[in-house]
Amino acid sequence: MQNKFDDIRPYYLSEIPPAMQRIAASEYFETLSEYIFPDKDIEEIREMIRNIRTTDEFQQQVMYYVNKQFISRSMKELTYDGLDGLDPDKNYLFVSNHRDIMLDSSLLQYILHINGFRTTEITFGSNLMNPQLVVDIGKANKMFKVIRSSNIREFIKNSMHLSEYIRYTLTE
Repeated sequence: MQNKFDDIRPYYLSEIPPAMQRIAASEYFETLSEYIFPDKDIEEIREMIRNIRTTDEFQQQVMYYVNKQFISRSMKELTYDGLDGLDPDKNYLFVSNHRDIMLDSSLLQYILHINGFRTTEITFGSNLMNPQLVVDIGKANKMFKVIRSSNIREFIKNSMHLSEYIRYTLTE
């Protein structure tokens, strides 16, 4: 079924297993695995990735550990507040500055996850969607594409499409 947001949306559930197969076969797989899971056997990690079937499994079995590694290797302490003002049954739109596109949103996902909240969808620019490994990791992690435009007409058209998608995700 064609969806009017197919050009920007994250992966559907049916698209996760093929993405995991591509990730496990990637030429960068061993390097990434050694960073994320330094004490595990590469083939054990590859098999775990191949068996992931959902976004939640990907976030819990992989992205959780990506964030744990990043936090333990680069921070003295991670602090946050404000979660007590959120209702886990409501939808929210979080807006961040452009400080660190991937890290800020990844840490937000981590904080939401460890506190029992559903994780969010995240934006990433079309200019960052290369190679296929990045696309697969991003879209399996609920990332949706912000199309970068070269002219004002395309920019407005793409911004309207993106706005419509965000509204759809918050209200449906």
